[in-house]
Amino acid sequence: MPKLLSGRLLGAVLAVLLCAPLSGCFMWNYGHFDPLARGDSFDESRKRFTRMIRWGQIERAGQYVVESERDAFFEAATVMRGVRFSDYEVLRVEVEDGFDTAIVEVMFRGYSLASSIERSVAVTQSWERGTEGSGWRVRPEIQVLSGAFID
Repeated sequence: MPKLLSGRLLGAVLAVLLCAPLSGCFMWNYGHFDPLARGDSFDESRKRFTRMIRWGQIERAGQYVVESERDAFFEAATVMRGVRFSDYEVLRVEVEDGFDTAIVEVMFRGYSLASSIERSVAVTQSWERGTEGSGWRVRPEIQVLSGAFID
């Protein structure tokens, strides 16, 4: 009987030792303690928004834009209808402690259908966490992005 008890005790101790470090890792994002997984929510939002821009889904991307800038976003984005992006690269991501704001620099590569000359342009996305479950919202430099492809 003592061997069985010591085996169970050893198993429990090993389980705690293995799980404790792993659970702590899941509470860290961007070098900050993140028990509410706000960093994960931010990652998902920025990836979706950037992919939507990359694939020309401007109307869908608009849902992530801060409401006060949404009309200007769609107006500047009309130029984007004649642009095709070949790739993008995230150059920098900085998340503020507390996960309320973030800055992302993205390099887009693409071409205007009118000229077929590939160009690259770096833009800054300023992200902020909305209130009470409204998710992350972005202030994109859409004028910079669209302006790079006007011939």
